[in-house]
Amino acid sequence: MWQVAYNHSSTSAASTCSQFVAMTVLLEGAADFSPEHCNEICALLNSGDVLSAEVPQGLANLALQIEQSGRAEAFRKQDPQGAMSWLKANLTQVYYNVLQFLDEHGHRAIMEFDMYTKPWVLVPEELMKILQNMRITKQEVQSTKTDAEIIAALTTPKKSSTRKVLAWVLPLCRRTVRHRESTKAHVILGVHKLRLAAIRLGALLTRRWYLPQQDLVFFFRAAELADYISTRDPALLRKAIQRHQYYSSWCKLKFAELNTGWIQPLPAHVPTLTTGGVRLEATAVCGGDVVARACVVKDLSEINQLQQGDILITYATDIGWSPYFPLLSGIVTELGGLISHGAVIAREYGLPCIVGATHATDMFHTGDMVRLVGSKGVIEKVLVETSADAES
Repeated sequence: MWQVAYNHSSTSAASTCSQFVAMTVLLEGAADFSPEHCNEICALLNSGDVLSAEVPQGLANLALQIEQSGRAEAFRKQDPQGAMSWLKANLTQVYYNVLQFLDEHGHRAIMEFDMYTKPWVLVPEELMKILQNMRITKQEVQSTKTDAEIIAALTTPKKSSTRKVLAWVLPLCRRTVRHRESTKAHVILGVHKLRLAAIRLGALLTRRWYLPQQDLVFFFRAAELADYISTRDPALLRKAIQRHQYYSSWCKLKFAELNTGWIQPLPAHVPTLTTGGVRLEATAVCGGDVVARACVVKDLSEINQLQQGDILITYATDIGWSPYFPLLSGIVTELGGLISHGAVIAREYGLPCIVGATHATDMFHTGDMVRLVGSKGVIEKVLVETSADAES
């Protein structure tokens, strides 16, 4: 596992290096990096084939199969806890396709590096909730452009030599993004195997009256757990219980992207808004212009507010958010860069996306009608005129 982690670090460095080279070449000596430059770098970084994209594609395919079966409404009426059993009895092929999906991607989840997180394979009812909310009438396939077509579509390069260098850099950019995603997937699989071992250990310790509940096994340090099994020291158990109690509030803490010295959480801060409206500029990672309802998700418990066609506004995304991507018309994150997970998937699906939108989750609210201009890195609140307003 450590070798895989080392490889992931190496491929992440290679992705950053190729990104830096491409940005430097594209600037052609200019001092400032414009939104147009950023948008074109994103086109260069689009790998066209990443593991993260397989998850939303697989979910969309399952949802399409359910729609085409003619039993979609009956499926949506099922309790998520019993939806898998209903599929087995009524849509057998879809049921086996869901099992195959869980076998391939079930170890992925939101906050997937946290061993305490329950991935989809352990809570398949969460996957059922997503499938019940999806409305897909046809399989959307993103057209894949050739390297020559991508280079030809660039508008900012002024020199022919720039395009020649970019044609050489482009395969490197795309390959390093793919490798970065692949090595991360192997690291997460290693984490999941450790998670399963910890769950098994927790169940055994609970059965033998070492622990009052098996999830507490995740809140010991490794050395503490070894000592506790040997001594049953109640002080160590109290520590684990206390950490379990604080876990939900600790998960809500935010930290700076760069830290030196003792790491401190960022102070709570709500930006001051003017009467001129709500408008925010950030880093463009995928172009497009869309007006839609905003869904602000500060905590995963709020994800049930998400509706088909919403623009998701959240702090950050990882592959655990992938099942929701087919529902979206745009993505805005407070954290992230040009090759962050949200940016990579947005480009794969052609979703307008901006990242680094600081305080976006405080400035906008679920239900706001917003306009997201991905090519310019702008999101703003808008008023939609109704027919009644127009007549008056």
